[in-house]
Amino acid sequence: MPQHALEDHLDELNALLVRGDRDLTFQFLYGLDDRETVGLLDHLDDAAFQRLLAGIGRQNLADLLADLDPEDAVRHLERLEAPVAAQLADRMDPDDAADLISEMDEREAEALLERMDPEESQDVRTLLAYPPETAGGLMTPEFVAVQPQWTVRDTIRYLRTQAHDAETIYYVYAVDRQGRLMGVLSLRDLILANDYDRVSERLIRDVIRVRVDGDQEDVANLMKDEDLLALPVVDFNDRLVGIITVDDVMDVLEEEYGEDMLKFSAIEGGEERSLSHPAGSIRRRLPWLSINIALSLIGAGISSLFESTIAQFVALAFFLPVISNMGGNVGIQAVSVAIRGISTGEVAFSDFWRVMRKEVVVGLANGLVLGALLGAVSFAWKGEPLLGVVTLFGLWANVLVASLCGGTLPFLLHRLGLDPAMMTGPLLTTIVDSTAVDVAKPDPRIFAIALERV
Repeated sequence: MPQHALEDHLDELNALLVRGDRDLTFQFLYGLDDRETVGLLDHLDDAAFQRLLAGIGRQNLADLLADLDPEDAVRHLERLEAPVAAQLADRMDPDDAADLISEMDEREAEALLERMDPEESQDVRTLLAYPPETAGGLMTPEFVAVQPQWTVRDTIRYLRTQAHDAETIYYVYAVDRQGRLMGVLSLRDLILANDYDRVSERLIRDVIRVRVDGDQEDVANLMKDEDLLALPVVDFNDRLVGIITVDDVMDVLEEEYGEDMLKFSAIEGGEERSLSHPAGSIRRRLPWLSINIALSLIGAGISSLFESTIAQFVALAFFLPVISNMGGNVGIQAVSVAIRGISTGEVAFSDFWRVMRKEVVVGLANGLVLGALLGAVSFAWKGEPLLGVVTLFGLWANVLVASLCGGTLPFLLHRLGLDPAMMTGPLLTTIVDSTAVDVAKPDPRIFAIALERV
């Protein structure tokens, strides 16, 4: 955040705290984006942070921290005295509190859980028991469940008593006496039903659900594809244990997208921040950079095979970087589309041949146009017809190979159980660079003979 913007925010916050308007102060903070909020909180010393707590109240501060990235939120929660921190965690939704506590040191997390309200603490412990990237780790246990034999009138009365504790009441879930999911009813359908209709008469029996061990990315894609506001989570006995809401899914999609982007750049694990410790950044970046050296040496070895050709046709060396870079750009476009399709479930390995055919057509068309442009430029620049022909066909072939490899490599790697986002980039770079060398450096005498015959 720019310094002048930070100073303006600090001045406005201090003015609101002096006025003592709790709601207006909270609305101001809540209206900032997460980056601005974190920047503002980071610049408050401990005394100012305590004034902020007094100025907006514990519930508002709990809501504010719950909306931040857990790593950022936990830094500020730890600035508070242990009893106050526990009270803030009590006021958060269990899934938000679990996300935050999972970022804490194990001993500090246990101390906080011990100080929390026993019921809230148990809910958080239950969520922490599930792996973080599963439906169980993503869900909240705060949902509304009713019995199918209840009347609509009784159900609405029950909702009024439970709504303030539930994450959402857009959907009402019916369970049997063992807690097994029987069906779902939207709040709209419930309100429109007759008072003495039975819930069982209005239920949608075929409920889309996920198990607690389901992958969070699959859950996010399912909710997106089905346009759901909430998704029930069941255990291995089909008992309803929680729900996943759309706001949690948005966080997952953002997280998965960020991880894929880092993996595509060969950042190990897809986890690094701008302010990460240098040692961690070195550990994540160095392995694949080392592998890239080996792959680049392979490309250099291939280049050495054409040393005599370059000596005969020195002008070609000026255009090799252009051919190689264009191939890399084309490959990145194809890879990005393929990885996105795989991660969202839009395409599967069964679509491999269709994707290949499409990339061949795209590569041929784009390669012809780009090759013609480069061939014309090289001819106009150096006045060598042969050079124009070589660069035209060189770029054409390289674009075709880049498009084909970029569109299909992710499918092959995914099929082998490897991470396409992590491994495609280095492999594609090596293939494209080697192809640029191969196709752009044929012996010019071959083309000279061909031109003479024409």
